[in-house]
Amino acid sequence: MQNINATKKVGKTIVHYEEIPERVLWFYHRGYLNSSQSAKVVVANISILSLVALVLGYFQPNSGFNYSKPLLYLSFLLILPIGMRYFRVELYRFYPLILFTLIYDILSILQFYFVIHPSYRPLYYFDKYLFGWIFGGVPPSFYFFENHNPWFDIFFSIIYFSQVVIPPILFFYYRLTDPEEIPVLVWGMGFLGVAAASIFLLFPTAAPWYIYNFGFDPTKVNSLTPDIATAGLWNADQALGTDFFVSFFWSNTQAKFAAFPSLHVGVVALFYFFVKKKNLAFQTSLKYYLILMFFTVVYLNHHWVADALAGFTLAYLAVQLSSHLYKEKI
Repeated sequence: MQNINATKKVGKTIVHYEEIPERVLWFYHRGYLNSSQSAKVVVANISILSLVALVLGYFQPNSGFNYSKPLLYLSFLLILPIGMRYFRVELYRFYPLILFTLIYDILSILQFYFVIHPSYRPLYYFDKYLFGWIFGGVPPSFYFFENHNPWFDIFFSIIYFSQVVIPPILFFYYRLTDPEEIPVLVWGMGFLGVAAASIFLLFPTAAPWYIYNFGFDPTKVNSLTPDIATAGLWNADQALGTDFFVSFFWSNTQAKFAAFPSLHVGVVALFYFFVKKKNLAFQTSLKYYLILMFFTVVYLNHHWVADALAGFTLAYLAVQLSSHLYKEKI
């Protein structure tokens, strides 16, 4: 992967990120915008998207709406001037993740403003005809859901939940050990997230658990219950005698029709492609974690195999695009 120097030589002077923090932004890095323009773009984008998310979230047509996110957006707007003054380089480093979070939430909230007509058949038939001959004529996700084991339910639910913890740890690790290349990773995550969220809005897709319970009946989209929509996670909670997995994912997943692509697979794949050829041992560990996550989302009846493949492919493209933006130095 192309290395990004943390310093730039200007004449006989070594210029650090902290002196020109905009250097971590690809559009400054490639000479498209100067420092002043870059700062204005960052502030304008974050402010406008935060306001849009705040307004859409506040008026969201959902009786069970949680006001914590609009309050978070408002707080972020209030502390943005402080961030630009004292933590600009860090704000720029993680600017793509901020954009991704805001755009993802906006697109997820927009699903509540429209009558959703999720796609039912293509992914079902893709899995059934490509893999059904191995699993008794049904998609793999159906087979595992019907032949689940309590111990496997718990194990794979823990793997599924691990994505709440492991990606932040990995980001923090690279921020400390490889700050020069963190923009490539973060912009890759941003591209992956925006691409996935756009597909969620334009091509809302019913997950395997929906087809398993309701077939191709479109009238049940507003009649979902936690036990149905959390599928294998519900089985894990039943085995443990708790509601931990169900309550967490039911309350924190706004877009219920966002099966394609799988971000659970996509995020792990993004890190795998990012560390490729950098650290063999770390890459091997991520490879096994990726395979495990791939199997997990299918076993829990949360994703089709096609969803996992799409997440894997999008992650590869996102890393390639992000790497390309930092190849040439200004």
